[in-house]
Amino acid sequence: MSDQEIVDRWCVVFASNKLVERYLAGDQSVAELARATIELWRARLQDLSWFMRCLNEHIARKANAEDNCSGRFWEGRFKSQPLLDERALLAAMVYVDLNPIRAKTASRVLDCEFTGIYERIHGQVSSQYRETMPSTLVAFEGNAKDANSCVVPCTYDQYLELLDWSSRQIHLGKPGVVDRWQPPLLAQLKFGVDQWQTVCTRLGKVGHTALGSAARIAKFQQSRGMKKKYCNSLVTQLFA
Repeated sequence: MSDQEIVDRWCVVFASNKLVERYLAGDQSVAELARATIELWRARLQDLSWFMRCLNEHIARKANAEDNCSGRFWEGRFKSQPLLDERALLAAMVYVDLNPIRAKTASRVLDCEFTGIYERIHGQVSSQYRETMPSTLVAFEGNAKDANSCVVPCTYDQYLELLDWSSRQIHLGKPGVVDRWQPPLLAQLKFGVDQWQTVCTRLGKVGHTALGSAARIAKFQQSRGMKKKYCNSLVTQLFA
């Protein structure tokens, strides 16, 4: 993007800078300082950490104002977690799509707003963000427009069937009570029922470690030159 485009985007949220304004108006005497500022803005506009910092600060200020208090509102901004194989990818997708059900803000997959599955089912994001968030979700097998495109490694019907079944197990909240019928995709992914129950309820507790088989994790760590090999015991249990 041009310098002008960077400045335009930055000033949607943040205040401008007098030196930058003079530079864009044609004053070359401040060019060096202004360009340095613009390059800083350019770096921040493509930085996920900076985006989350600003977003969370805005929400925290509003929440603290409502509660008439001050102090830290969020535990952490975000985490990045490598998903090393198809089992890890689908496990993470299900875990995230079930967030509203675990939080008891929804009782059905159909009502899980602010999730990927909500957009897939209803063909749109939650009404609050409908105009500003175009869909960028990856297609399922059989639905890709391009044969060379990346796809989710199952069909949409298989995923929805697994997700709906998983949501009912969580919603029941009765340990040891599981439907006799189980989705075929669960067997294809080689997850036992107990393993899958743990995936649906505790996957977010494994920290920042990579998810996948022990062999994939070892290869991942080797590719990054990690001298100290580490694998979370819960990950080992789930993806053995």
